[in-house]
Amino acid sequence: MKTKSLNDRVLGCLLVGLSACATVPKESVQLSQELTGMIRSAEAAHLALLDQYIGQRRERLSEFMQRVWIPKFMENAVKDAKLMGLVNTAKDNKEKEAILEEFQEDASVQIDKRRATLLDAIFEIENTLRESISSHYNEMLTVNQALTSHLQSVAAVTETQEKLMNALRIDPKKLL
Repeated sequence: MKTKSLNDRVLGCLLVGLSACATVPKESVQLSQELTGMIRSAEAAHLALLDQYIGQRRERLSEFMQRVWIPKFMENAVKDAKLMGLVNTAKDNKEKEAILEEFQEDASVQIDKRRATLLDAIFEIENTLRESISSHYNEMLTVNQALTSHLQSVAAVTETQEKLMNALRIDPKKLL
């Protein structure tokens, strides 16, 4: 008789222990999986906004170059090169054309260098922001995936507990 009583006690303790564990409905796992999709969607929207922002920065750069920087640069370059004096002292139209053509080529090179420098800066900012955004969302996904895995594990334990209680025809509320 003592053995049966001990077995009943062990089984009772086991069942009480099982029923005292945290329970997680399988719907919480589905919610966590839906959160993964929401995180990916938010990341895509965030990156699309970044693309739009960078596009606007490039447009504003182009506008700045055309309206402000190039005219000011040309004004200063003409003064510094004393272009008008060189053109006026030229012997004939061919020499004038050669002087103007050389000036134009040199100015174009300088303008292209400046534009490239500014575009490189925008590109660097874009890459830094893109990496930061992607890193942030990857961290969120990693945390959510760990949470989802944990919830799946606990939900499986909950389901096993319920099956065991039903198979033994035990009401966990009565045990507590």
